[in-house]
Amino acid sequence: MKKKLLSVMMALILLVSSGLPVRGEVIHYKRYKDFKYEKTDDKSVTIRYYTGKKKQVSVPEKIRGLKVRYLHLIRAKSLKKIRLSRYVKDALLSRNKNLRKVTIDKRNKYLCVKNNMILNKKKTKLISILGGYEKIKIPKCVKRLKNCSFYWSKVKKVIITKNVEVIEGETFTDARKLHEIVFEGNRIPKIGDHAIDSYLPEMKFYVKNEKLADDLLKKLEGKTTLATALIYVGNKLVRVKKIEYDYT
Repeated sequence: MKKKLLSVMMALILLVSSGLPVRGEVIHYKRYKDFKYEKTDDKSVTIRYYTGKKKQVSVPEKIRGLKVRYLHLIRAKSLKKIRLSRYVKDALLSRNKNLRKVTIDKRNKYLCVKNNMILNKKKTKLISILGGYEKIKIPKCVKRLKNCSFYWSKVKKVIITKNVEVIEGETFTDARKLHEIVFEGNRIPKIGDHAIDSYLPEMKFYVKNEKLADDLLKKLEGKTTLATALIYVGNKLVRVKKIEYDYT
């Protein structure tokens, strides 16, 4: 029981650090037009909900004089396309199941878009996918996957391209349909704590050779609560292993 409690506490700490509300946490949001938001600090706000019925919307630059710095949308049922304003520094849009198109104000100094994924301005870090996709291939310029960048998405398959060096902890948090990850490179990225957890009985991984299969198993051990990892080279199943999580 103590081990399970420790695991839950660590997961909550990572979620809180990401800026996402913890399940069961009661927050009284303020309303501005069709948006619900909360103050981040004395100079900025975080938008959490879009409650309107439009399929396309632009994020306001300011709300009641405060800059919109963060867009962590918990819910936006109708949205298919969104435009981020100039001051947005961080955006998590993976939970919105119909969202398939994002654009960004050209004056924005922090973020950019590639293949309808939100990246940092240097295009080296994946900030967030959009929730309307079931298959994602990481852009080749990306070296790092940010924590919670796939949070609550409906993605089923992810292709990790060769330049990815780090998969941060909690990257695939609550991506409950994810069952297949392909590593295209000649090395396995560094994998953070709880980066790849699964709600399914097993997860399929595809690597280029058996040496990489062994390396993947080593990097997953103690880092994930996966039930069973199935590792393939091509169409050949080369490793089957239940992954043990180290709660100590």
